[in-house]
Amino acid sequence: MIKTTAISQPGRIQTRVTAKGSTLSVSSTSTAVRVTQVTQGLTGQPGDTLPGTGDSSYRHDQSPAAVEWVIDHNLGKWPSVTIIDSAGDEVEGEVNFVNQNRVIATFSAAFSGSAFVN
Repeated sequence: MIKTTAISQPGRIQTRVTAKGSTLSVSSTSTAVRVTQVTQGLTGQPGDTLPGTGDSSYRHDQSPAAVEWVIDHNLGKWPSVTIIDSAGDEVEGEVNFVNQNRVIATFSAAFSGSAFVN
């Protein structure tokens, strides 16, 4: 799956970010583009703090494959959620925030993978 995000404002710098699997491409109308590499695979218990960030994050591994993922992250906040399938591609679905500690993600087909909650 290829996912492209375009960031633009009239009269300002335009930036396009394209992700395919583990490859990230960035193009911009500016000569100065800063790219920060983010590595997946941080794991821990619900509510753990990422080293050096002061922010909590959680990785949910979904197996077996399912259409609905119930993610109890226990972070005590309304987090961002990124879903990656077992092939390493980002997947879009419907994400419902039940409360500040539980998210339910629903998809059109069952699959396994990981949810990165921050």
